[in-house]
Amino acid sequence: MEEKTFIESEDKTAKTGKAYTRFKDNTGIWFSCFEAEITKKIQEHFNQRVMVELAITDKFKNIRGFDRVLDNNAPHIEKVIPQAVETIQPQAVKKPSKYQDNERMASILLAYAKDLACANNAPLVDFTKVVYAEYKKLKTQLENE
Repeated sequence: MEEKTFIESEDKTAKTGKAYTRFKDNTGIWFSCFEAEITKKIQEHFNQRVMVELAITDKFKNIRGFDRVLDNNAPHIEKVIPQAVETIQPQAVKKPSKYQDNERMASILLAYAKDLACANNAPLVDFTKVVYAEYKKLKTQLENE
């Protein structure tokens, strides 16, 4: 079922001699309807949003059924056609270089030393030496594990 608003119609005759009606929607696309009962319902609801069953091929766009008239205050329903999804290949995560690791650690240690100095109302130099010495001990322990 698809939502359509038909704004125009014209009666036609097929090559086989069968009568049918063509309906133009508000986007300018023409659809054919071969059933009189469906044609009558659509003509009763020109310029109104309706739900219809469509059969669309490369050559034809036919109306096969009439479902209902939609409330004009209801939100517009658009048909979503799934499309192929492009897969993204995962990229290898780059490890930071030793230089980047050391810079990051130096920044963390300096911040820690500042916190200690502020908390103890002491010079920063004293705590920087202590924190760096503790860092060296910890790094040695981790490398030996």
